[in-house]
Amino acid sequence: MAKWSLAVFGGALLTGALVGRATLDSAAPARAVPVAPAALATPSREKWSSERLLQAARDWQVPDFMSRANPLGEELAQWSEAELRAAITESFNSPDKLLPAGQAVLRYLLQEFLRRDFDAGLAWFETAETPEFKRRLAWELARQWPVERAEEGFARAMVDREYLGKSAVFFQELLIEFHSRSGPAAVWDALQRCRDQGLGATGGLLKPVADGFDFAGLLSHPLDSLAKDDERTPGPALFEQRFIWEWYRQDRDKAFDWLVANRGAEALNAIWSGYPGTPVEGHQQWLASKVEGLTPAQQDEFLKGSAASFASSPISLKLLAEATGSPGLREKMEALAVAGIRTGNPVMSLEVLELNPDPARRIALLETAPASVADVYGNTGPGLNPKTEVQLRAKLAEWNASEAQIESIVARFKPQPPP
Repeated sequence: MAKWSLAVFGGALLTGALVGRATLDSAAPARAVPVAPAALATPSREKWSSERLLQAARDWQVPDFMSRANPLGEELAQWSEAELRAAITESFNSPDKLLPAGQAVLRYLLQEFLRRDFDAGLAWFETAETPEFKRRLAWELARQWPVERAEEGFARAMVDREYLGKSAVFFQELLIEFHSRSGPAAVWDALQRCRDQGLGATGGLLKPVADGFDFAGLLSHPLDSLAKDDERTPGPALFEQRFIWEWYRQDRDKAFDWLVANRGAEALNAIWSGYPGTPVEGHQQWLASKVEGLTPAQQDEFLKGSAASFASSPISLKLLAEATGSPGLREKMEALAVAGIRTGNPVMSLEVLELNPDPARRIALLETAPASVADVYGNTGPGLNPKTEVQLRAKLAEWNASEAQIESIVARFKPQPPP
């Protein structure tokens, strides 16, 4: 049997990348991929052709690199270890690995190899002949490291800073995931060890911690003390923020209630602002109902704490305003919408005001807006530019504002001269 080669494998990749995503005919017979050495046992059924394998990879060419799912797993499960080794070596040595589909294929081949025998992959890493191949193996090992061996992985990464240590964040996440099974004290200890190794908090969601984890117990510890100097400002400590996000994902009602009771309603901004994942289904309706249940003073605290976030992301304010059934709460949000005009987002901000059915009320809100760069919530912004001024004038004309009203309102939102 001829040696498995990327002369075909890579050529198909290059051709496919130029031609585009051709639809596979699932009924078409698959050409067998040659494998090495010739002594390998013949598979029980004909495997996919290299073209078909690469086409499948192109259909997944933006994989979730935090995921352990392998879209080619069913096909690759038929391959022997020797076949996988040969394919990994050939695909790594091919220049086509620089293309998205080639990167994906190499990743899925390594995934399948490590799934079968992780220790064999670790041994291959330790005896790798070239630094480049060792780095690629280290990258995949970090992402496929078994959670039950988190302590081993973390220890190796802290010693091997050149290779495994380049993926230290994955071992940190793995350590948190593993120790979350034992409770907040174990996670706090793990976080301190991470900080002692110079690891800081990173953006994005945590790997899922154990269901039912005692977040309140962990947040009773001074997580802010773990942050590096450059992580302390602006905004909350990332360590605390990320655990609040994960609590929201697991049990948003408890997370909300704990923040109000222990941090004040002003801290509720942490539960949604900058959330890197897909919000839990029905998020805006849920948040609106929870804010409606706060006292009027707490509602003011919530809006003040979220003012900067709403001003920079008025779509969030609009969705929340649409979700609330409380006219009083919506009126409070109108002040934030006015602030959004000054910070450079007039279109969405004006749409929030349009939720009020009375055009005269909308115009009055803009006529009485603070005539300064800083609004009542402390937000600052550049004011109107030529484009946003045109947008504001058009909307005011649509609301039947008089020429005098339009000029007065526009003047309020134009950049102010320095004092």
